[in-house]
Amino acid sequence: PDLQWSESQYRALHLAKLGVNELAPIAGQHPDLLRYLQRKETSRTDKEEAVLPLRLVMLWPKQWSQEHQSAASSWVKSLVVQQAWPEHHIVMQEAKSEHANPIALLDQICVSVHRAQLPTVGILLACESAIDQESVDGLEAQNNLFGGKNTQGLRPGEVAAGLLFT
Repeated sequence: PDLQWSESQYRALHLAKLGVNELAPIAGQHPDLLRYLQRKETSRTDKEEAVLPLRLVMLWPKQWSQEHQSAASSWVKSLVVQQAWPEHHIVMQEAKSEHANPIALLDQICVSVHRAQLPTVGILLACESAIDQESVDGLEAQNNLFGGKNTQGLRPGEVAAGLLFT
């Protein structure tokens, strides 16, 4: 409640929610999770270790504060929990600055999983909203705004991209 969110941050969060709502149900079809949920419904006790941890990797805009990123990641985790994945089996993986590139991050995950010889399932999600006037002004001030005189510049926009990996 102490954090102030901008309109562009709310738009990015909305895009993240759309991505998670599409990918989490697909991840929820993992056979281990389905077996666990079926046994739970029939009141059979089952070892929760039978459920693979779900790696949840969020790539938030670089200009967001650590507090905003943390709060947003916790919120996304709660959305995944609503899709039936046990909360204590969701691992939030931080994207370190050297792995801010999604391809480098996936490579790092693959290498660590291979070394540990652990099966894994995860969701990688990135989102950004930069269509507000502040973003446009920032691009223009740095001579990075696309236009007639700057055809190599950047265009304001918003996007979310997600990937389910196993």
